[in-house]
Amino acid sequence: MKIDGSFLMFQYIILYCLNNLNGERSVANIYYLLKGKKSTQTIQDSYLYNLTEFFGVYRSIARSNFNRVIDELAELNYISISGKAFATVNHEGQQNLAQLDSEFQNTYFKGMTYEKHAPQFLATFILLIQTVTNLHIKKSRFIPVIDNGSIQTNVKNFLQNKPLDMSVLLRDIYDDLRQIFSTASFPDFSIDIFVDYLTSANEIGLSQQQIALKYNISKEDVHFHLFNIIHYILEQMKLAPAKYKVLPYMSNQRQDLSLTDSAMVTYNYYGKGYSIKEIAGTRDLKESTVQDHIVEIAYVGEVKWSDHMSDEEYSMIKKALVQTNTKQLKTLKELLPDFITYFQIKLVIALWHKND
Repeated sequence: MKIDGSFLMFQYIILYCLNNLNGERSVANIYYLLKGKKSTQTIQDSYLYNLTEFFGVYRSIARSNFNRVIDELAELNYISISGKAFATVNHEGQQNLAQLDSEFQNTYFKGMTYEKHAPQFLATFILLIQTVTNLHIKKSRFIPVIDNGSIQTNVKNFLQNKPLDMSVLLRDIYDDLRQIFSTASFPDFSIDIFVDYLTSANEIGLSQQQIALKYNISKEDVHFHLFNIIHYILEQMKLAPAKYKVLPYMSNQRQDLSLTDSAMVTYNYYGKGYSIKEIAGTRDLKESTVQDHIVEIAYVGEVKWSDHMSDEEYSMIKKALVQTNTKQLKTLKELLPDFITYFQIKLVIALWHKND
């Protein structure tokens, strides 16, 4: 890993996350965030610390590579490690973060929205480009670079539903990409990396490792550059699909709530008017587990605080949040009367964050 190279998006993301966590969560939380771990804690923390953009943006990241960059950041004196589990960004790290921010301020990650769809879209796009460029030169037999059966079916269905001349289709794809790239300010070489990754009839795309060697960056940086572009494309398809000719027909986006599977089941019961006690009994769960689900739902769905506490309790919790400016539950609990529960505190934090 070339941590001292000229492209440091991975370093920037780690420092950004650590800075937001402010020592209140362990370093491992960032690893789980990037992996998109479907746990109540990880999902809640991503909202709580304004890190939803990075949720699930690197689902295949190796723990050893993640740990290596943490160690090197510590060696560079950018972060201070405490107890091997927690880290804070120190003065040198803040200066480096500010410098990196000028280079990577134009990132368009929307991990909580696209973490599932982005890898599929990228694979579909890669195979589509390979297929169309081959068909354009009347070459119908070739070895697909994507061997995923469902992706191959997606491309086949797409071409059947959009029966255009291949030269017209290539031109339309080019026009879509040109328009998208003209509306964004991607970090240096991002578009070059994206193009190098594509396979055409005449040239096999480079692997992420080969691209890393070509540009003297880490393999992790290559991944982030690629998915930064993909997330931006998907967002543009959602915001203004009529502006583009081809790409919106590839996206097939479903807007699912970002909940754990278990919380989704609770969400269905909760929406039907079941109480926490009734849901716990029906699902054979602890009430505290259902309460965690309700907090998780509060970040993305409709939950009324008045169903779970009095006006007085709500006001006391909000006052404690303002006074302490912390998200540490233990600190907040110590400031509040014993009758106020952790569940109530977490719920107010979630609702306050969503409305902030």
